[in-house]
Amino acid sequence: MRQTRLTLALIALTSVVLFSCQKDISVKNPTEAPELMETNCSNPTPPPPPAPAPTYCGSTTVTLLADRTDNVGSVTIGNDGTNLYVTYTLTNNYKVEKTRVYVGSLALMPKNSNGSPNTNNFPYKTTHSPAVSSYTYTIPLSSLTSTCNAVVVYAEVTKANAWGWTCYDEVGWAQGTLIAANCSWSMYNNYCTVSCTPPDQTPPDK
Repeated sequence: MRQTRLTLALIALTSVVLFSCQKDISVKNPTEAPELMETNCSNPTPPPPPAPAPTYCGSTTVTLLADRTDNVGSVTIGNDGTNLYVTYTLTNNYKVEKTRVYVGSLALMPKNSNGSPNTNNFPYKTTHSPAVSSYTYTIPLSSLTSTCNAVVVYAEVTKANAWGWTCYDEVGWAQGTLIAANCSWSMYNNYCTVSCTPPDQTPPDK
């Protein structure tokens, strides 16, 4: 009889433990499931709005050429009273994966042994992942040693098809004057910063 009572007590204790475990699981699961869903299924954070375009005191816009003759967009070089801006704008679903900019004396531009630009040593460079359709470099005017400079603008241009596969991958330059005609089709543009102070309109004394 004593053994029977002991057996019944053990069965009752086991039932209580199992019930408690099941109760804990049923309480935890409803709180864990929404957390998992929120982590895996939440909408991505929307990208920040584009920065407002600077108000130029002077600017020039040239074609961005890839593979020598393909018009893939434009490059705008301009300045306000504080900075020089170099802006890439790609069109027709072209994008840039790498951008490189040099501003200064052409004689001091980083070069390869054949005289072509060594873009890897350009002071302003970015690898874009993912590729982008527009990008702006902001260069303080105080960092420039002259008001007139050679501006060399390089890009690696790509384009994807409807399935997301890369179907175009070419080097590009801002259209301008050839740097080393015998070994490269790299180009540069001369740009002189424009004063933001309007000329004095006071009529001369008579």
